[in-house]
Amino acid sequence: MISKVLRILFVIFCLSTPFIHAQDMATYREKFTEGNYLIIEENYTQALKNFLEAYAIDSTNANVNYKLGFCYMKSTTEKSKATRYLEKACQNVSHNYTDLEPREKKAPENAYYFLAQAYHLNYRFDEAIECFTKFKGIIGPKNKELNKDIDHRLEICRNGKEFYGAPTHVDIINMGDSINTSYPEYSPVITADENMLIFTSRRPGSTGGEVGIDGQYAEDIYVSYKKPDGTWTTAKGIGPNVNTADCEASISITPDGQQLFIYKETGGGDIYMSHLDGDNWSYPEPLGGDINSKGQETHACITADGNTIYFVSDRAGGFGGRDIYKCVRLPNGKWSKATNLGPTINTPFDEDSPFIHPNKVDLFFSSRGHKTMGGFDIFFSTLNPDSNKWSEPVNIGYPINTTDDDIYYVSSPDGKRAYYSSSRPGGNGAQDIYMIRFQDASPPEKPVALIKGIITSADGAEIPMDIQINATDSASTEQVSSTKPIHRTGSYSMILETGKTYFLNYVVDGKVMATDTIRVPLGAGYTQYDRPLLLNGIVLGSHPVKDKDIVKTPVADSIPKSIVKHPAKDINKQLTYTNGPEFRLYFAYNEHNIELTNPDFTKFLDSLQDALKEKGHLTLLITGSASCVPTTAYRGNSELAGKRASDTKAILIQALKSRGIDDGKVNFLKSKAVIQGPPYHSDAEKNKATYQKYQYVSIRFAAK
Repeated sequence: MISKVLRILFVIFCLSTPFIHAQDMATYREKFTEGNYLIIEENYTQALKNFLEAYAIDSTNANVNYKLGFCYMKSTTEKSKATRYLEKACQNVSHNYTDLEPREKKAPENAYYFLAQAYHLNYRFDEAIECFTKFKGIIGPKNKELNKDIDHRLEICRNGKEFYGAPTHVDIINMGDSINTSYPEYSPVITADENMLIFTSRRPGSTGGEVGIDGQYAEDIYVSYKKPDGTWTTAKGIGPNVNTADCEASISITPDGQQLFIYKETGGGDIYMSHLDGDNWSYPEPLGGDINSKGQETHACITADGNTIYFVSDRAGGFGGRDIYKCVRLPNGKWSKATNLGPTINTPFDEDSPFIHPNKVDLFFSSRGHKTMGGFDIFFSTLNPDSNKWSEPVNIGYPINTTDDDIYYVSSPDGKRAYYSSSRPGGNGAQDIYMIRFQDASPPEKPVALIKGIITSADGAEIPMDIQINATDSASTEQVSSTKPIHRTGSYSMILETGKTYFLNYVVDGKVMATDTIRVPLGAGYTQYDRPLLLNGIVLGSHPVKDKDIVKTPVADSIPKSIVKHPAKDINKQLTYTNGPEFRLYFAYNEHNIELTNPDFTKFLDSLQDALKEKGHLTLLITGSASCVPTTAYRGNSELAGKRASDTKAILIQALKSRGIDDGKVNFLKSKAVIQGPPYHSDAEKNKATYQKYQYVSIRFAAK
């Protein structure tokens, strides 16, 4: 009777236990052993294939389930699949575990550690917390480093619950098949006009076509251009000067799209720069000074004025892992010694991918520290120019940040859009590039001016290769920015500060062919000026944008308005004197700027040019006038009147140069400032037309 029962139990056992043939067991041992060696080489993609074959032979084996879950967690595309394998592994855990032994049927205790990570990755925060807590109890208090790591991960889970429960209102848009593939795409950089996107990919077809020991293609840099309908061209390799058989990655670009910062795996990892030369990018050159070191430098960005560079390094002396440093441009043009941004920005964990907004004070970066909800999160901090201190970094929130890596964030100049790479679910595979469009929770507009335009030829000919657009501060006469159009599209862009008036000179073959004036009000938010140029004997665009067409933030009443030109019936604008004609331009209260596009000023320049042809030389007297009504923006009315005279002289010199008139043909007498009009006796008299006629600048000329 007993033997009969034993036979029955044996049959049941055989039916419920997979029978593995000797040949299958040999295959299992082979795949299991090969998979382990691939894990050591960090080739998780190929290791995963081996363990899947082993799993097909013995799916009940807790150890092979553990190996599968581990490889999925290390993969770039399928991390979410790890959970079910790790859950099975945790059903049969042993303290006495032999890692590389194919006969090992049990899983190690740290299967709980990876299952907790898998739960966290899938937003199952409570289960992750429970699992991390259980594993912490298993290892005990002696392993201080591992306990410290678990405490950090528990904090991340609690942060994740908080951010996940209070999402921000944004649209996160995949950039589509023109940009993204089933392979990793990341590190997007974009020009200020958002018309050229450059990024890094590890896709097939890379230069050299080699697959690394990790099973991935080498990094190459790709470029795509925005089409008129808003879609993007199919991305192409950036060119043989930049892409090689080694790894190259895009890390940042100047706002005008003329200088590209690149990471190359040389000397442990250094930062290089390439210049756009026509349609081609130059051979990258390593950055000098104290930027590259014996350590690894992985990322860099530069301020719009080119005077400060922020970069990432793991050099000795940091706060831990990779830190963010900066160098400033010295008077001799070289870079200063590197300075660590300090513990407000840097943590004992890794910081990476800094992006400094064109306003020069808003810094975006990714970190594994601070208040992160998982992997790399994106944070922002603001520099106080007075104290030179950074504000406490703020997590940009869910759903921009996820439980996986979110990194390489770059913002549009107005702050209403951003581009970044994310491993979020629903992508094409691995990391994809996304555009963020802020809704009602959009950040405040950034106080910068974007000057952009497209240079075209009236006869369809190619635009000159050497055309330059130079911006000069009208007050200091210092050139503050210089760029050239992207040859492929003719588009150009530059970033300027608010609160100043600028002259834009369009220079061909070293000669100023056209000049424009742009006044950016102080206190304005983001301001955009569209300035096209039509090459037709080179004149300003046939349809220049008017002030009323410029998209800009409303300006407070205290900011001077555009120049007011009073009707001719109210004032005698053009008078004739015995020593030559006079030109007068009238201003609003506290105003002192002249725009070169002013038609009255253009007519005056025509008459001045005609007089020069006839006389050969002229003497000019410029008089700035102000009424006796007290000014609220200047130390006195004479200062305002003097500024009207000096600014007009500077603008006039620029205008003459733009017409090819030699400075030596014009002699400027000392500018004058006058205060005119009777004193007023009541508030009601302040706005009387009587006082408006004294707010002007006068230019008089006579033959020498």
